[in-house]
Amino acid sequence: MASGTALIYDEEMTTHKLLWSDAVCDIEVPERLSFSYEQLKCYHLVERCVHVPAREGSEEEILLVHSSEHLEVAKSTQTMNEEELKRVSRNYDAFFFHPNTYRCARLAVGATLQLVDAVMSGKVCNGMALVRPPGHHSQRNAANGFCLFNNVAIAAEYAKLKYGLQRILIVDWDVHHGQGTQYIFEEDPSVLYFSWHRYEHQEFWPSLKESDYDAVGLGKGKGFNINLPWNKVGMGNSDYLAAFFHVLLPMAFEFDPELVLVSSGYDSGIGDPEGQMSATPEVFAHLTHFLMQLANGKLCVILEGGYHLKSLSESVCMTVKTLLGDPVPEITGEMAPCLSLLSKKSSKIKSLTEQRQTGEILPFLKSETGVLPPTAGSGFPSIAVESIQNVRAAHKPYWKWLMYEDTSFLQNLSTKSHLLKKANTNPSTEQESKMTNNDETVKVERFLELHMKNILFPVPPIKTATTDSKGSAHLLPVPVHLVKEMDKTEIKALVSGFYADLVKEDKTLLSLGSMLAILDKILKKEVCNGIAESPTAAVSVAVALRHSVRFGFQRVLCIFVGDMQIIPNTEDGKILMIHICEKERSGKTSSKHCISLNWKEDAEGNDFFSAVLGFILPVAYSYQPNLTVIAVGPNRSLGISEISLLFALLQGLAESRIFAVIEDTEINLMQSVAKALVGASTPHFGVYVPPTQEKANKIKILRDQFQQEWKMLQCSVKNGI
Repeated sequence: MASGTALIYDEEMTTHKLLWSDAVCDIEVPERLSFSYEQLKCYHLVERCVHVPAREGSEEEILLVHSSEHLEVAKSTQTMNEEELKRVSRNYDAFFFHPNTYRCARLAVGATLQLVDAVMSGKVCNGMALVRPPGHHSQRNAANGFCLFNNVAIAAEYAKLKYGLQRILIVDWDVHHGQGTQYIFEEDPSVLYFSWHRYEHQEFWPSLKESDYDAVGLGKGKGFNINLPWNKVGMGNSDYLAAFFHVLLPMAFEFDPELVLVSSGYDSGIGDPEGQMSATPEVFAHLTHFLMQLANGKLCVILEGGYHLKSLSESVCMTVKTLLGDPVPEITGEMAPCLSLLSKKSSKIKSLTEQRQTGEILPFLKSETGVLPPTAGSGFPSIAVESIQNVRAAHKPYWKWLMYEDTSFLQNLSTKSHLLKKANTNPSTEQESKMTNNDETVKVERFLELHMKNILFPVPPIKTATTDSKGSAHLLPVPVHLVKEMDKTEIKALVSGFYADLVKEDKTLLSLGSMLAILDKILKKEVCNGIAESPTAAVSVAVALRHSVRFGFQRVLCIFVGDMQIIPNTEDGKILMIHICEKERSGKTSSKHCISLNWKEDAEGNDFFSAVLGFILPVAYSYQPNLTVIAVGPNRSLGISEISLLFALLQGLAESRIFAVIEDTEINLMQSVAKALVGASTPHFGVYVPPTQEKANKIKILRDQFQQEWKMLQCSVKNGI
């Protein structure tokens, strides 16, 4: 299996710079690269990556996407003086030429292709290319929006040609719509293009009708172009996660890409003058973690925008740390999609000036964790959910996972009749709506200094721990670390003092020595995760949950698959139990902290994606646990691929602290779970199959029942208010 993370950086790409005064282009500076690279060095991430040298992209490679006329214009600028460069630049929307721009743009293309080669050849598992100029606005015959050549589009065509790929996913999380990429692939079903972007009903640059949700592709490409427009600024961590849970990830798993390319613009992050969004750097770690579960881990991240240097560089570091396999930091902020600016008492929208005077334009500076707009929690229509609902409705004819979803278009958007009156201009001329003054920039920098110190934590020296109580540890992946079992005398004293009501048999008592030894290592943060065998998983889990709460953990998520004889007390909210079993428990109804999900594996393939993405993940992220316990007992109703999916996707929670308890007859399952925990390879999730109507209805019923308690479940306004 491939291992390692590539990092591609060439200082020469910083020589592309603006030679004259231009209010539109002056934010696209060389420091975007150098500052990011220096921050990577500060976190000691550069030395952990595999260095891959950049090269120039060839003319033939550039012509995979661009016209020969466009290439010739770019070449001709190498010998131009400043006045000539200025004159040529004026032919394009928001672009500038420097005598070295052509060389830098070829390096950006070549660096991107070097990354694709490193990943596809197995030299590395994944990687990131820090490149300038960016690419996603560039079209076949035109530079646009700081972009000369479309690096990611060229990479997709290159990968199809060289490696025979038939399914490539492009995820564009830049705050601007990558219209260049859309135009290139809108008739191509081999490329699934997803973009979220600040839109504000076509008021924000590039101000195109085809950037809206109903632009789904053309001809054979219908359904393969996904636009998620943000119609308001201030979108935060929960909004981005909701977009992944309810739109991108279900489509991506159904599409089953062979390679994932990310147009990685960080102007969608906090403090950026372009995006004016509220998402903090750690959200990009979570998004990256999810994408690493696709395409057998083949993931190439290519820099696009990002114009607040501190926000950009910290977000780059969060991305690279995750690519390297580091535990994912806990995400901050209330987990509820961004709420409307409308008030129950008044339909008047505050002017931007009023918001700035009251500090609401930077709500995240008021509180360490407050990343949502000030109206959060007031129970009004969710702006993010409005967009999500319309995207799902637009794509229902093209995707099997949406077949039985209750989707409908929402025409009366809460933002539409309350648009701020502003000129329809290019990216950098909306002076009224930008946070560009030095005081605000310094405040964001100060906030990020404190924020990063609070969310970053020492990586435990050991990734995955187990014991060899059953003599089967040699069958697990090599990186699994063996820990010594707890002494029998100590176990007996502990059980008699705290868990006597749970433990009735001697064989169970003795097995707890192994389980508690591993759990204690996780609770003390000496190991990241662990796996324990047990003759009675239900008893072991009951003890583990009580032990974790006694240790001081306030929110423990437990997912139990199979027969569970002991139901833990969840009334105080310190434990959230999701029980997955084939049949409903007689006389037991689900409650906020004790939820029953009846599910049986599908003989044709894995239909559990819909349950994990549509219900389990949103609930889990709403809860924000400090520890995740996943247990498999007797008579499990899920197959190995379904259980592997649970482990893979839930590792983004609780700083990746996961404790697995597996019934001791399940050696094949133990091996699969251990591989997922170690991170040595992406587990095999089986063949995607859509859920039956009966199963889709189960998810809908649970979502309707619990979306007021667990707000990340909301994916439509009519059900979500």
